[in-house]
Amino acid sequence: MSKFLEEIRSRFVGKKKVSLVQDDLQKWGLRGIQLRGYQLDGVQWLIQNLQNQQGCILGDEMGLGKTCQQEDMTTAA
Repeated sequence: MSKFLEEIRSRFVGKKKVSLVQDDLQKWGLRGIQLRGYQLDGVQWLIQNLQNQQGCILGDEMGLGKTCQQEDMTTAA
């Protein structure tokens, strides 16, 4: 595993989060991004896959915020 991914993973080890809320984005320094509930679920799913060292593909219809979700996940790390 690359050093970058290992650093991200180390930040999440032992942290179990039931759900992600908009306030979490503010804590991570993301301002001006308002995600909908299904988008927050997507970010949480990405983080869980990262914690479990599982690859994943986030896919849905065009224009539903995949880029924002991915940016939130990497900023959370």
